[in-house]
Amino acid sequence: MRRAAVIFALALAVAVAASLRIATAGGASPPIEHVVVILQENHSFDNVLGQLCIHDKRPKCAAAASGKNEKGETIPLSKAADVVVGVAHGQESQLAAMDAGKMDGWERVGGCQENQCYTAYKPRQIPSLAKLAREGAISDHFFSRDIVPSWGAHFDFFAQTLDGFVGNNPTHVAEAPPAGPGWGCDSNLNAQWYDPTSEKLISEPSCVPNKSGEGPWRKSPVPYVPTVADRLEEAGRTWGIYGAVVSKGKAQGGYVWSTCPTFAECLLGPQKEDMHEASQFMSDAKAGKLPNFSIVTPSTDAEGATSQHNGTSMLVGDNYIGKAVAAVKEGADAGTTTIFIYYDDCGCFYDHVAPPKGLGIRSPVVIVSPFAKRGFTDNNTATNSSILAYMETVLHVNPVSEEDKTAYNFSESFTSLASPSSFVFHPAKVPRSSRNLNPPVDESGT
Repeated sequence: MRRAAVIFALALAVAVAASLRIATAGGASPPIEHVVVILQENHSFDNVLGQLCIHDKRPKCAAAASGKNEKGETIPLSKAADVVVGVAHGQESQLAAMDAGKMDGWERVGGCQENQCYTAYKPRQIPSLAKLAREGAISDHFFSRDIVPSWGAHFDFFAQTLDGFVGNNPTHVAEAPPAGPGWGCDSNLNAQWYDPTSEKLISEPSCVPNKSGEGPWRKSPVPYVPTVADRLEEAGRTWGIYGAVVSKGKAQGGYVWSTCPTFAECLLGPQKEDMHEASQFMSDAKAGKLPNFSIVTPSTDAEGATSQHNGTSMLVGDNYIGKAVAAVKEGADAGTTTIFIYYDDCGCFYDHVAPPKGLGIRSPVVIVSPFAKRGFTDNNTATNSSILAYMETVLHVNPVSEEDKTAYNFSESFTSLASPSSFVFHPAKVPRSSRNLNPPVDESGT
């Protein structure tokens, strides 16, 4: 009797432990102690992962080989050039392309008059990302949370709100001091902000003040809001942004995407120490010294810009993605790290899936993790809030806002059994014509 009771107690303990383990990860399966977000620039799902889904005959993956225009004509998605075509992607362009959900207004987008945005990449053109997508999971219903270009997209990811800003990229106004680096509190730029008192759009410094109201180049009515960095610190977790920084008084290429400078609390306080040069990500990953949450933003390297932004090489960026993932897999944190690779806005390249009301155009997402389901396509509606929801679940971090609190957290993309990784990074040879491209970022919709 006693032996039976002991066996029952042991069995119950194992069952309870298993239940707690799954509940702790919210279906995502521990032990995950590190979440990395590789945040790339300006591509839609059909443009980047659509051809892979079609080529692999991937089950239940919403991909298109052709698009429609306003005349109802069918336009095949031609093979995309390695140097990404310069297509407008500001808010006005995105709304025109979506055409109230008909997804046929792309020819009204600047730079797409001759079907330049009806293009797609073959898997062989993005070999690292294609390998990772096949080894891990992808999301085919990941939508921009706001209909905005890069400044708003990075802003919103970090704070889960635009804090009243429309989200279009900042510009310089005559009465401001000379323009500084980037788009944030050190830029002396302005952006459109909705004034709740006058109910009008007005021009305000593109800077979220800290709790003392400091940061903007002039006094601003924009309120302070917390960020995911605050929530991580409250939970005793570490974080870092790896990308371009200001070094020796000069901004490195890609500084506009570094996110932290938009928030005075980050740029002017101790959190600035959590901004690191992009190269440090590789060394931290290999050394097993990753923080609990990392955001890797584009910068420049020996071969050019890593962003995959319009006017840059897709292959240079793909090599960077492969190199970054390989660095994680070579380090001691490999077995406890989940990596999300996603793109901040459409670019603005054709996509056939109409977004749910209030959301923007689909972006590609690849999930790399020992616990990611191999070859799985997650069809649940997701946004950047979902990435934070996953991180907050596995790391026990409070949500930033209601957006990430209630978001789907990619639970269906993970399994409780870890699978060894087979990914090996082999740098692809970049054509000479695609090297060292680092075009200036303008305000027309980056």
